[in-house]
Amino acid sequence: MSDLTVEQIAKIYTGEITNWKEVGGDDAEIVLIGREADSGTRDGFESITNTKEACKYRQELTSTGDVITTVSVRQLVYEILYNLCDNAVKYNQDGGKVTVTVCADHGKVRFSVQDTGIGIAPDQQERIFERFYRVDKSHSKETGGTGLGLSIVKHAVQYLNGQITVESRENAGAVFTVVL
Repeated sequence: MSDLTVEQIAKIYTGEITNWKEVGGDDAEIVLIGREADSGTRDGFESITNTKEACKYRQELTSTGDVITTVSVRQLVYEILYNLCDNAVKYNQDGGKVTVTVCADHGKVRFSVQDTGIGIAPDQQERIFERFYRVDKSHSKETGGTGLGLSIVKHAVQYLNGQITVESRENAGAVFTVVL
């Protein structure tokens, strides 16, 4: 399978591409998800857990659960995990925790990213998947980014016929759960 270009990824997220074959790829491939999984997804965990940001704020990052085999689009699964973990680190507190949990759920894969960060007020939870929306605008300059991460996650999950939910309270962290 060839790597996607930024333009192709953008077209998937905007709905211009709705079929994996349109970008020259196979329908899907076998993807292992979990802390002991193959390099494709494991790199997603490792690229987050080794970031300077997590170290800078003395955050504890862990992954738990099983290694699950599924048929999916590896690059999109990676983007989902990467963006959720990246936000969990950026919007966490000094000494906070980020936990990625993976398990099987009635023939599907369920993974969650939980943090002990700033949380999301109930009235803002509907908007967090919008392009460029930020819960904490004062945090924007400090953390960088474009405000596209959760929009990318939403569109990748939809493309994979999955579901994403968020549970959160202000100042009490957040749990993002994806079922594929």
